[in-house]
Amino acid sequence: MKYILFLGILLIILSGCSSESNEVTGDVVVMVPKGEVAKDEFIISEVSSHNSKESCYTIIDSKVYNLTEWIGKHPGGENAILKICGLDGTSIFRAQHDNNPKQVNQLEEFFIGNLV
Repeated sequence: MKYILFLGILLIILSGCSSESNEVTGDVVVMVPKGEVAKDEFIISEVSSHNSKESCYTIIDSKVYNLTEWIGKHPGGENAILKICGLDGTSIFRAQHDNNPKQVNQLEEFFIGNLV
């Protein structure tokens, strides 16, 4: 979050230094430190397009998780994760893990955003 704030302040400062215009146009690129993922908002169609072993997103309690790296590591086997790729996996996750703090905390490592 501090990186986004820093970039915003830098953008404001730089926009005031231009002799051409004070408008900022084009795409803004947000740099995220290695190992971190920018938190974002997703619609269901975006999540549903990540439905494979190569890119696996799922929804649990209206939160979006990127489970791609977890597929091969899941103690219950790959299929347990593959069957929720691109889908709302809330009922399957809750049926298997309920609200077990270990699994809930582990899941948070893969949080990438909220469903809107």
